[in-house]
Amino acid sequence: MRKSKVILGVITLLVFTIVATGCVFGPKEDASIEVDPPQIDYTEGEEGEFVIEIDDTDGEVEVTTEGEATKEVNRQLYLFDHEGRVTPITVKLPHTESVAKQALEYLVADGPVTELLPDGMRAVLPAGTDVAVTVKPDGTAIVDFSNEFKNYQAQDEKGILEAITWTLTQFDTIKQVVIWINGHEQEVMPVDGTPIGQSLSRKDGINVEVADGVRVGNNSVITIYFKAQNPSATHDYYVPISRLVPKNQDLVQATVKELIAGPMLHSGLFSEVRSSTKVDVSVTGRTATLNFDDQFLNHSMNGDKASDDALHSLVLSLTETGLVDQVQFMVNGESNLMSFLGTDLTKPVSRPVSVNPSGF
Repeated sequence: MRKSKVILGVITLLVFTIVATGCVFGPKEDASIEVDPPQIDYTEGEEGEFVIEIDDTDGEVEVTTEGEATKEVNRQLYLFDHEGRVTPITVKLPHTESVAKQALEYLVADGPVTELLPDGMRAVLPAGTDVAVTVKPDGTAIVDFSNEFKNYQAQDEKGILEAITWTLTQFDTIKQVVIWINGHEQEVMPVDGTPIGQSLSRKDGINVEVADGVRVGNNSVITIYFKAQNPSATHDYYVPISRLVPKNQDLVQATVKELIAGPMLHSGLFSEVRSSTKVDVSVTGRTATLNFDDQFLNHSMNGDKASDDALHSLVLSLTETGLVDQVQFMVNGESNLMSFLGTDLTKPVSRPVSVNPSGF
């Protein structure tokens, strides 16, 4: 693990740099641009002196004070928004070796997540639920819940399964999830009877919709990101929506197509990618190139800037396919682009480190 120590004399510059990059596209040292670089928290020691160590491999932050060290790390928790949609938020949690167990404990109502919940968000697991997690070498996480797990409303059942699965599969060692209750594997969920006899994975989707003209059966699942707004209309946030598409469709092409098609009517979701936009899509290696027409540049008085929200939605959606690591944006064959917030888009853009930071 490579760590770099930053002493007090450079803290001001470091913090200013992080704040300045914030949640927009910031340049990396390599040939791509990262949507959202990791942020650093620190606390001041009794003598006003501290050292920050940054773990460059996973965004972990170590804060050292008077010889004692504490660590925090970014984790994504999948919770319910005010419309019942399963939505990721990124929070900083204390460092632990039991990362899967800790993440699920932060999904429990009236638990440690309570003080971290943004406006309109709620926990997904019933209050009082205890959990144990065993991860097998093949990437299967066996999640054993206590009896309190059964105390949920029927309409929340599928969302609970999605939240558990997507929270756990953020970890590289977990590919699929099996649900147990009190030491016994379950064939169906206890309230509404959703079948769970086979392992659950991201391939099952999240907030699932059926695209127009698609017959349920021999399908593929893609996940696209639209925006929503909290109940007080003070913050926007990204919501993943999975759609069934014909099995024989190219997943990268299908993802761009469905994102341009936009959210379903009356969904309460919105998109900054105009439905009239035309685009050519190609993939080289693990880089997708999107060559748009002029409709993509419509977010400044001069009409020559790209929407940062559109960029975020496209990068989040395309990297969710598992086929793409970064996206090169072009307009009419030219890559000399800039976003509305001033980000240089001449280089490919990679997935953000965090999605929907806590508090939005």
